[in-house]
Amino acid sequence: MTESPTSAQPTASRPVVPAVVVLAQLLQKLDSEPLQASAEQYRSLVKRLETELRRLPASPWLDGVLRRFPAAAEVYENARYDMAGLCRAPLEQATEAEIRARELLTAVAKRAKPVAGVD
Repeated sequence: MTESPTSAQPTASRPVVPAVVVLAQLLQKLDSEPLQASAEQYRSLVKRLETELRRLPASPWLDGVLRRFPAAAEVYENARYDMAGLCRAPLEQATEAEIRARELLTAVAKRAKPVAGVD
């Protein structure tokens, strides 16, 4: 039995694109052009993307998808909020960034000139 050209089997000219990538692309487009969909369509898309993201384990591939599509990364962070807050970076990386930020703010505060009348 031969397959029809509309079958979902990958071919050299038509590779299968994971659903999460297609949904992430669409959400990114809608985020840049918000009047292209109704609120209900937008919510439905986000819900479908969240479902797909929850099915996937953390991996370098998924991280690449989320870096490429910031709107999808936001959905991912919100879906994983109970586990990691709004942060996809490993805890050690996040802690180091916070320490460097505090050090920088302390150094800037020491160099700042006091403003008259401000305590």
